[in-house]
Amino acid sequence: MQCNNKKLKKLKKKISYHAYRYYTLDNPIISDIEYDLLIQKLQKLEKKSKNFQKNDSITKKIGLKMLNFFKIKKHFTPMLSLQNIYNVEEIEVFKKKIQKKIKKKVFSLSCELKIDGLAISLLYKKGILIRSLTRGNGIKGEDVTLNSFNIKNIPKFLNSKYQIPEIIEIRGEIYMLSSDFKKLNQKKNISCNTIFSNSRNAAAGSLRQNDPKITKERKLMFFCHGYGICKMKNIPNNHYDMIKKIKSWGIPVNKNIFLTNKINEIQKYYFYFQKKRDLLNFEIDGIVVKINDLNDQKKIGNTTKYPKWAIAIKFSPYEKQTKILNVDFQVGRTGIITPVARLKPIKISGVIIKNASLHNRYEIKRLKILIGSTVLIRRAGDVIPYVVKVVNTIDKNFLKTKKIIFPQNCPSCNTKIIEENNMKISRCNNYFNCIEQLKKKLEHFVSRNAFNIIGLGPNIIHKLFSNKIVLIPSDFFKLTAQNLKNIEGIKEKKANNIIQSLNIAKKISLEKFIYSLGIHGVGISVSKYLSKNYINIQNFINANLKDLLKINKIGKNIANNIISFLKNKDSMLIILKLIKHVKFEKKNLFILKNKKNFFLNKKIVITGKLIKFTRNEINEILKKNGFIIQNIVSKNTDFLLCGKYTHKSKKLIKSKKLKVKILNENEFLILIKNII
Repeated sequence: MQCNNKKLKKLKKKISYHAYRYYTLDNPIISDIEYDLLIQKLQKLEKKSKNFQKNDSITKKIGLKMLNFFKIKKHFTPMLSLQNIYNVEEIEVFKKKIQKKIKKKVFSLSCELKIDGLAISLLYKKGILIRSLTRGNGIKGEDVTLNSFNIKNIPKFLNSKYQIPEIIEIRGEIYMLSSDFKKLNQKKNISCNTIFSNSRNAAAGSLRQNDPKITKERKLMFFCHGYGICKMKNIPNNHYDMIKKIKSWGIPVNKNIFLTNKINEIQKYYFYFQKKRDLLNFEIDGIVVKINDLNDQKKIGNTTKYPKWAIAIKFSPYEKQTKILNVDFQVGRTGIITPVARLKPIKISGVIIKNASLHNRYEIKRLKILIGSTVLIRRAGDVIPYVVKVVNTIDKNFLKTKKIIFPQNCPSCNTKIIEENNMKISRCNNYFNCIEQLKKKLEHFVSRNAFNIIGLGPNIIHKLFSNKIVLIPSDFFKLTAQNLKNIEGIKEKKANNIIQSLNIAKKISLEKFIYSLGIHGVGISVSKYLSKNYINIQNFINANLKDLLKINKIGKNIANNIISFLKNKDSMLIILKLIKHVKFEKKNLFILKNKKNFFLNKKIVITGKLIKFTRNEINEILKKNGFIIQNIVSKNTDFLLCGKYTHKSKKLIKSKKLKVKILNENEFLILIKNII
């Protein structure tokens, strides 16, 4: 039993990591099939272990953590995911289950293309687009309204020639045309030597931007595939007619939708588009089959994660054969040596594949890979190419195969490589003198979740490093516009933008600062736990092993990595030099220790744009101090908190009439401090 529990915990951790990469970072590293197999394995283990059969199981959750710079809002109706199958023959099983539920022999099914994009819900009130939310966790989503206004084919107003609903949630996918995706990657490759791995990631990354201008530049598109809440008389009683009605309001709908009651027609539709997908100007990863009758849909119902009346039949991942021409060895930020196969170029899913990861020495041995081998390459989830298996080790057209010789010394600094975990990890421990590691550390330092210095891509960083302008992270803050203009490819405007970004980056949270250091095993979540525990940088510098092990999510290995890093003279010098350039954000939330205080059950309404706080921060302050937050001003309201641009606010006008106490942000802070 204990063994099962250990397996279960390990598997849950693995699934959480891959869900985080897909839903939060829009950067998956395994295919949908592999992820679904992990979920199925977890479900089996949970059935065997009664202690773990809980409603909050990850198998019942949709999505994961949302980005913190968006406001989080609730969907009117849950925005569910879809159950996936990977064999079109299984559609027969799905149909039989439906027949048992609705007790009908003949019923129509709607077949549609499954657009490979980012799910979104558009809320229209009286025909006006008032809100756009990502799926998020299915209950709540990220508010991307301003960004969605910059998507050309999303109408801001419904076509009022036809009867329009009082309120409706339009559900669909944000995607990018393949032609626009290609142009975007060409621009990115020139500007920062990095590209998006696929159009789904590009679309998701372009919508989930803090700056709506970036969304506008990326030329995103939208297709509707359904709806949530709908307040309207004479709603059609079937999905197909409802989609036609939605189209009449000016909402874009994919034309490749048809009705059938025959399994063989669904199969023909599936195979037709599986072959045709490369000819479309947008990515699809399968088809969706739905029960057409809306009353039957209600009768069949939903699980907490997906509707029982719909199913997605996914296309099999693309695979092609090619030859391994050579193998190079790359050194990562933490010193891990990764073998990379140089391939005879092949085209998979519209992308030329020249390289594939061989992962490690163990994987090379397991698959019996040789230079010259003919191998099967799979682009997992259309993301990272990898070798599935060796198809034919000996090829007549290739003179001979050669054994892959894994280096004994680091290819960058010649330090002896250390083997760990049964050849699954090969590492160079020369952390502060290995050139490739130092370059990767600098790339990590400027990355989005660290100091987020815009404009400094790997290409520019490598040039700065080669010219000995930037050798350690603190050197970035010594850069001048002239330094940058001396680098090939950087003109005055870009140089000024980078300097501006560096100045903004000087103000940073402790969490991001810790993450930027690139300590092995200390990712975003661990950095967050460390910042909450140590509060300031001095406390963190003085951390000891005993205290680290008491912190949630930090085990022996990570704790030892942190202590080793902090005790190292070179790394401590890096921290001390950085501290001179940065200013740490202070998160003083003014929370009273005694819950029974002056503010307990005081009703407050917020209006206008707050300058000193985000809405999430102010809500946390108010709730923890006992306030009851209201949306509407009434005679029972105690306070109105006013931000900027409130001179025309209806809430302000009503508060004055009802003689509600009105506070600006400064007055609110003084009141809080005085009571404390």
